[in-house]
Order: sequence, then structure tokens, then C-alpha cells
Amino acid sequence: MSDKKAAGGGTEVAKPSPAAKDGKKPDPKKKGEKKEETLTEEDLRLKGEVELLAERLADPSAGVVKLALDSLRSQIRTATASLTSIPKPIKFLRPHYGKLKEIYEKTTDEANKKSLADIISVLGMTLQDASKRECLNYKLKGNTSEISEWGHEYVRSLAGEISAEFGPRQEQQQPTADLLGLVSIIVPFDMSHNAEPAACDLLMEVEQLEQILNHVDRTNAQRVCLYLLSCATYVAEPEDAVILRIVVRIYRKIGQVANALRVAMRLNDQALIKEIIDSTEDLLVRKQLAFMLARQAHFLDLKDDSVNEVVNNTKLSEYFLMLAPSSTSQKPRCPRTSTSLTLWRRLVARPPLPPTSTRPARTSRAPLSTRL
Repeated sequence: MSDKKAAGGGTEVAKPSPAAKDGKKPDPKKKGEKKEETLTEEDLRLKGEVELLAERLADPSAGVVKLALDSLRSQIRTATASLTSIPKPIKFLRPHYGKLKEIYEKTTDEANKKSLADIISVLGMTLQDASKRECLNYKLKGNTSEISEWGHEYVRSLAGEISAEFGPRQEQQQPTADLLGLVSIIVPFDMSHNAEPAACDLLMEVEQLEQILNHVDRTNAQRVCLYLLSCATYVAEPEDAVILRIVVRIYRKIGQVANALRVAMRLNDQALIKEIIDSTEDLLVRKQLAFMLARQAHFLDLKDDSVNEVVNNTKLSEYFLMLAPSSTSQKPRCPRTSTSLTLWRRLVARPPLPPTSTRPARTSRAPLSTRL
């Protein structure tokens, strides 16, 4: 058959396929065929154990079911995985997800039913359809006090589903006490594992940000405050003022009154500013806070007259004269004794640049305009 055919008075030459160029015939079996994953002997053994334990969950004896559940829990907890894969026991148990849900509905023993709900909740974390929130739903049916033992990724997934569930429940005026109970367990876990932003996000989603005050200490307060201050920039009013007032309370709790005053000035709350200064017992600290107020032109009537003088800039020139001897700036200087001359000498003392022939290519390259 000819490779040319007539089409509207013209000819069209058929192009050979890449396989024909190489002299190889295309294999139709390879099209749409997925590469099967090869399992090691250890993986095959683990897969057989997991499938056997999944079958034993349907046993009518409650004792056999309890032993199977304990074995599955221990294997899932002790399994390790990389950042791009899931633990192998969960991977081998996923095909039995629907069967496990059927077994859960038929289980009559309450203890076994809660343990099975925990395992189904962990498997629900790996599902692609997060709209069903099965990770959260089965966790509420299981042991709600056992959360941290399933790992960081499970806690993160559970917190995301709590945030997604809280809003619709509030709109429909449904109770949220069960969700807040899980939040009270997740937040301490996040705060103790350097996940302060995750804890703050969860508390803001469930409108319980004040609870962060119960978990803040000197080790994590700085990270919490920096994150909340950055969040307040992108939050609409009046929620931003709520966040800033909580930051003020955190700073005052750990004794950083200067930072607390800085945030209070951002709020422009005169009563809060006055309360922070009046509650400070050290006179020198109160004067330092007064200097901060004077610099930003926040004039207040405080209890101490000496602090009022600082706030009103009454003796500002006297304070500069008191500072001058310590900085050796009472007498005028000549250029030779200035700091700038010392810096200039350091620049002059640098070794000269190498000749043009030995310069690197980047420094001796011609400008782009000349090369064009």
C-alpha cells in the first residue's frame, strides 16, 4: 500500500513512529500498564501477617479479636516510614478498609469496638476523599484520649478535620463539646513538640485562642508571640485586636513588659498602656517604658511625677547631657580621631586587585551592551 494519499488535490506522507525508526515493533501490552511493585521477603511476611490479623477480627470470640487488635496496634505504632510514603502495615491494611468498617458495625464488645474504631481512624487518614472526615468520625467513636501515640502526621490530619468540622457545626448550632475535647489533647501535644504554629492555628479555628495562655512558658513564648503577631496583620477587625491582646498577656506573663508595651501601643489602648506602666514596680524600668512612650508621642498622666517628666520630654536635653560623658561625645572631634577614618584605613589596607589577565572570567567579562 502506498504511503501517499490524495486529500484535496495534495499528498500527505505518513510519518514513521519512533519505534519503527529504531527497528522495534511497539508492544501494545505496555500501553496503560502500571509497573508492579516488587516486595521483599520481609514485606511479604508482613503482608501475610496483616491480612491474617484482618481476618481474625471477624472471629466470634472477643478474646481472639482483642489479640488481633493489640497486634495491629503495636505494628502500626512501631512501623517507620519515609516522608514520601506511609507505614507498610497501614499500606497492607488499606485494601481491607471497607471490610473493617463492616466488622465494626457487627462488633458487640465495647472495648474491642473502640480499639477497632481507632485503627479505622488511622486508615481514614490515608484516604484521598477528606470530605467524609472518617478520620475524625471514627476517632470520636473510639478512645479519644489516645491521640499522640499514633504520631505527628495523624495528629496533623485530625486537627485539619476538626477545623473543617467546627464551622459547619456552629452554623447549624450543633454541639461542639466533643471537638473541643480533642482540641484540649492536641494543643499540649503540639506545644511540647515544637509545633506552636499548628497549635495556634487550631485554637484560632475553634475560637479558643485564650487557651494558649495555659501552655505558654519562657521556652516557647517567643515563637508563639512572633507567629501571632504575624497572623494579626492578615486578620480582619476586630479579630486582630483579640490576637494582639492575647500577645500582650503572654508577654506580661513571662515578664517582658517592654514588648507588652510595644504591642499595647500598636493597639493604641491608653488604659492598657497605663496599666502596664503602673503595674511595673522597678522605677528604672518604668522610666525606660516612659522613654518608649515619649518616642512615639503617647502622652499620659501617670502616678509618678519623675516618670511623667520623661513621658512629656520635659528634661530631654538634661538626659542627653547626662548620657554624653559615657559616650565620650562632650568635646568636638577632628576627622582624624573619628571612627570613619579608622574604617577608611581598613579599606586602604586591603590587598590590591590582581592584574586583568589573572582576574576571574566573571570580573573581566565585557558588558552585555558591547557584546551585543
